[in-house]
Amino acid sequence: MKRIIIIASLIISFNVYAAGDPVPNIFTAGESIVASEFNANFQELANRIDNLQTNNSSLLQFVGNSSGTIDGISGVRAMTELCQVTHPISRICTTEEYTKTINFPAAISSSTSAWISPSLVVGGGNGINNHVVPAADVYSGKQYSLTSSGVRDFNCSGWSSSGASFGLSVNGVGGFAESSCQNAIAVSCCK
Repeated sequence: MKRIIIIASLIISFNVYAAGDPVPNIFTAGESIVASEFNANFQELANRIDNLQTNNSSLLQFVGNSSGTIDGISGVRAMTELCQVTHPISRICTTEEYTKTINFPAAISSSTSAWISPSLVVGGGNGINNHVVPAADVYSGKQYSLTSSGVRDFNCSGWSSSGASFGLSVNGVGGFAESSCQNAIAVSCCK
């Protein structure tokens, strides 16, 4: 039984070390294991699991705006690359990620706008008997109705058209607005 515990602790210690920060105690072959050290490793793992569950790490968090600016027609790839210059391994935020951010970074000027991608759009198009059904982004609360030239966009027609398109932006205090796709503004970045 003692051999099984030693082997199990070695495997666990190696896997945890290889996957990230090491546990408090690393055991080597032939070394006696002290129960308190063995238990400390399991407590560390339990704490990490609790932390992951508490922080809902599956959802990205807003880390700040890009330092550079870009128009709304340059595409998601260019926006992501711009985010990564300022915040490595980040990309353009969605409204859901932004509104569910737990710890916002340092204050951003309220006059600073940044592109943000809508998360979930409901409605849109013509209803029965040509009644307008407004489209809305669930997280920002922004609503758009049909105009004489068609539906107002949420994302510059897929971040690729400057026509009469508009895209969703967010300011430094979290206010959502529409911005002309021809305007060069920052990008809200999440990771």
